Amino acid sequence: MKKFNKWMILTAIALVTFGLTSCNKDTDNNDDTTVKSKMTELKVPANFNWNSSRQVNLNIVYNLQNASGLLSKISVFAGDPSVDGKLLVNGSIGYGFPMKSTVAVPTNLSSLYIKLEKAEGGSEIVTANISGTSLTYTFTGTTKQTKDAVALESGPDCNSGCDVEISGNTDVTIKNGQTYCVKTTFSGNIFFEPWNGGGTLRVCGTANIGNINNPGDNCNIIVSENAVFTVSNLAMDAASTFKAYEGSQITMGNFNINQPAGKLYIYTNNFVCNSNFSPNGRVYNYGLLTVNGEFNLNNGAILENYGTINVESNIDANQNITNEGTIYAKGHINFNASITVLNKCLIKSDNDINLNNVNFTMTNGALIAAGNTTVNGSTNLLLQNQSEVYTNNMMVNRDIEGSGSLNSIVANGTSTINGNAKIKGAIEFADNDGVLTNGNASSFINGATFVTIANATNYIPQSACNPAGIGTPSIVDTDGDGVADELDDYPTDPARAYDNYFPSKTGFASLAFEDLWPGTGDYDFNDLVVNVRFNRVTNAANQVVEVKNKYYVAAIGGSLTNGFGVQFDNLTSADIQSVTGTAVEGGPYSFNGNGTENGPDKAVVILWDNPRNIVTSHGGSMFNTIEGNPTGESDTLNLVVKFTTPKAPEVIGTAPFNHFLVKNNVREKEIHLYNALPTSMVDASFFGTANDASSPADGLYYRTKDNLPWGLFIPEVFAYPVEKADILTAHLKFGAWAESAGTTNTDWYKNLAGYRNNDNIYGAN
Repeated sequence: MKKFNKWMILTAIALVTFGLTSCNKDTDNNDDTTVKSKMTELKVPANFNWNSSRQVNLNIVYNLQNASGLLSKISVFAGDPSVDGKLLVNGSIGYGFPMKSTVAVPTNLSSLYIKLEKAEGGSEIVTANISGTSLTYTFTGTTKQTKDAVALESGPDCNSGCDVEISGNTDVTIKNGQTYCVKTTFSGNIFFEPWNGGGTLRVCGTANIGNINNPGDNCNIIVSENAVFTVSNLAMDAASTFKAYEGSQITMGNFNINQPAGKLYIYTNNFVCNSNFSPNGRVYNYGLLTVNGEFNLNNGAILENYGTINVESNIDANQNITNEGTIYAKGHINFNASITVLNKCLIKSDNDINLNNVNFTMTNGALIAAGNTTVNGSTNLLLQNQSEVYTNNMMVNRDIEGSGSLNSIVANGTSTINGNAKIKGAIEFADNDGVLTNGNASSFINGATFVTIANATNYIPQSACNPAGIGTPSIVDTDGDGVADELDDYPTDPARAYDNYFPSKTGFASLAFEDLWPGTGDYDFNDLVVNVRFNRVTNAANQVVEVKNKYYVAAIGGSLTNGFGVQFDNLTSADIQSVTGTAVEGGPYSFNGNGTENGPDKAVVILWDNPRNIVTSHGGSMFNTIEGNPTGESDTLNLVVKFTTPKAPEVIGTAPFNHFLVKNNVREKEIHLYNALPTSMVDASFFGTANDASSPADGLYYRTKDNLPWGLFIPEVFAYPVEKADILTAHLKFGAWAESAGTTNTDWYKNLAGYRNNDNIYGAN
């Protein structure tokens, strides 16, 4: 309860304010478009659960047998791990042993990054979309699959959206923005009129076309699933688009993309160009592109490859390339003209590869040449994270740099380092006889080494992205749990293998409560603010063996002495081996020998009877809620809950679990998050009293008649309001989030432009 004299004053003010404002509300007729400044003014849908996080069920499959027989490791991240992605969960995976687990993610997150680290070496990072409450992904070893969601795009059929159906043998002009569809068979010539609205040619049957003339702005060619498309001559102009969908068969005679705005999307594994292909536009390949001639990327071109490109002759690249699949040429491959190349998988030539004045970066990729590989001019060649150059003869005329996990350059013939060129950083350069042409020991700096192939120490496993590889694995599994030491967070403990954090290994989330239940408070959500980092420790079988959480108190915005605990809804006290790290010094609690609370029918851990047990306050009636008052600090409480036997992740649950207050240490009065299950110690007679609208018979708890909560979970550190400031006046998108049932402004707690009123947020100024 807040201090009585303060409440008397505030109540009087509130009565006066109500009298002054009620007429205005009547005049406005309670217009829902007005910006609301009080929680009690919100119209919250009955189906809203007030969650800023959700549980996702993971099912990740690995269809390749491990050479070592040991388990590989899966790590799941919120965001790109190569940048600043947050690690959420780790687990084991193997052939016939999927990684199944649960993970908590912010509700605004639609996809996750998955990193596969193989026991015998090598890694792969992909993205996968969350579908509802689940995420399923299969590693096949065939491609990076980073663009899997895009590659699954489905083409339209011809059952709807067709303005004109064409068939037979005739010439057709497409104009006025209309869609012309081939449902059965068609042969003849196609004329586009881009100056007259253009239009779309959609092929769902078989089209054998002689010439396609003038496809320019607003002109599109779509070959849908399993359709057959053959054309003798096609030159795309301006902002025209060609899409070939999965299962279609495409045969091109003379084909080109003449301007940078032209776009080609290939989803099929049967796209054949029977002549030279020299695009000036954008090429996005997710399938198999075969070029029975030369492949030349000219001015204005951009190539993004996530599938396979096979070229019967040479490749000359004069524009930027992103490769996460395979690019193969029987002839030479030249990278020219100060372009940027990012290679995350395989580029291979049966002849020579020349890097001429190019910015070339490889990340866990391979560059393989049966002939010579030459690094020329102002080329910047960067090898990252077990990338490999594998060639016959290697000629280096420019610095090569390595970073991350050790990279390899392998020359089966001669090795030449000319001028002042250096091999720098995380690179092991190996050749057949260990003899350099030109160059010497000083050519290798910052950790780079030069060895014979026979004496190479680096191990890069063979894979679809690197059929060459090098070395043999040296794998140590000290504790014998099937997880290699370098992948094991607990390499000497056979009962433990991985840490699994939320929100991250270094970050904290927040639990924020109002403490006047069953009455409502002032909705500043600062009566007790607890910051917490969750960690479920799992074994090699991906079962949870213990929970290791860190807590500290951020704010105490009231005078009540509130206990704080957590209930494991699917466990009993018998499932707990031990509890350590609590700070209970008194209160109405008794405990079992294992540290759980004595009395509840489920496993309950009381973390403290008084939050002031772990804080140091420097004055003031509140703790870190009133600007200008002296601030305070909190100790970190390290809770460890060990289980008698390993538990499935879905049994333990995910953040925020079921944390609760014991109001003023009256054991029968508990305050939980919205709709969370109370312990069996609660006095059910409080439900449905004052402002509470719980209905235990219906499984409904801790909600008001207006569907408002007494607690919030925020998936990052909460910028909580100052004392007496309604959360709506501090977090300006909170109300819209609530009234939309969480469909909009899911990131309401972020510090983004227009999201906060810092005057009402503690410490913001």
